[in-house]
Order: sequence, then structure tokens, then C-alpha cells
Amino acid sequence: MHKNTTFLILLGTLLVAGGVVLREREEMREWQVRQQLLNRQHVQPADNTASTPEINPATGCKIFKHPDVPITFEYPGEMKVISSHKDPPEKLLSFDIQDSMYELGFVFMPAGKGIQGDIVDEANFTLGASSFSMRLGEVVDNNKTSLIAFFPFEEEEKIGNILNVDVGEGILRFRLNCKDVCNNIESRTLLKQIVSSIRLASDPR
Repeated sequence: MHKNTTFLILLGTLLVAGGVVLREREEMREWQVRQQLLNRQHVQPADNTASTPEINPATGCKIFKHPDVPITFEYPGEMKVISSHKDPPEKLLSFDIQDSMYELGFVFMPAGKGIQGDIVDEANFTLGASSFSMRLGEVVDNNKTSLIAFFPFEEEEKIGNILNVDVGEGILRFRLNCKDVCNNIESRTLLKQIVSSIRLASDPR
């Protein structure tokens, strides 16, 4: 009887552990498929979706604005919105912003799922009267390291309420890639500056 009980406990433990691994793999596979779709489907030239960006005279940075996105942020004046993607069933909007050195991807996805990388830093910003932090992580894909910025899961509900959107993992996400070779510290500083400039679209700068 004792051996049977031990065997059943061991079997149950293995099944639970296996389920956790399978769930994590499935979430990673789902995110990779979503990223492939973002890169291939329904890509529109930026000129069809946005007007000439406003410049913040105090910083010299361009201000990202879009009528379907409830936040704004600043990005370097040398960068340009190259393309955008809209997927109405997923309530997803993504934008590709580039210059000669960097590729910046921005995704607004109220009901989507995010992905976490190895956390290396964080950046603070305000939405209205509330303060938030986005975690900065590193993700390695095809031997290429990218920086991503994402919200801690425990803050999703609060952020969703402020932005008046359904709660989901990955409401806002940034991804910064180097086109060739660049300094990791400079890349991290750039992404922190971009995230720190986030404001509600209704708030003046």
C-alpha cells in the first residue's frame, strides 16, 4: 500500500510539472507566431496612418500619436515611422520606427499576451496622477539580442483601468533591435528615455 501511494504521488508531481512546461512552451510558440504575423501581414506605409509628427522643442524628439492609441511617447528626431499594422480581431496595433542604427517596435494590444525576458533594468513614467514602471528585459532570438519593455503582470489591471481597455498581458510593449552592432548601455539608455516619456494622450507635454 505504501509503495502504491508513493508511486501515485510521484506520478501526480510529474504530471503537474509537465503541464507547466507545456504551458510555457505553448505561450512562447503563440508569441512567436504573433510576431511573425506582425512582420508579414497587413503592413501599411506609415504615410497612410499618421501625419507629420509633432516635435517637442525642449528635447528635439518626435512625439508619437495615433487616434487609436491612448498614450503618446517621444522618440529620437532621426527615427521615422516606417510602417504600421492593424489587426481588428485581435484589437492589435503595431508600429515599426527606425533610423540608420536602431529598429523600434511598438505594440498596443489591449487583450493580448506579452513575453518576459531576463530583466536588466526598469524605466519609470506617469499616466495622469499615477506612477508606473516598465521592466526592461533581454530576449535572444536567432542569436540576436533585443531589448524589450513590458509591464509587470500585477500592474495590468490598474493600467487597463486608466487606459479604459480590457485587461490583458502586454497592453503596451516596446522592442529595440540594433541593425548592426551597437553599445548595450546606449541601447538601454535610449529605451529608458522612450519609456520615460510615455504620457496619456489627453495630457499636455
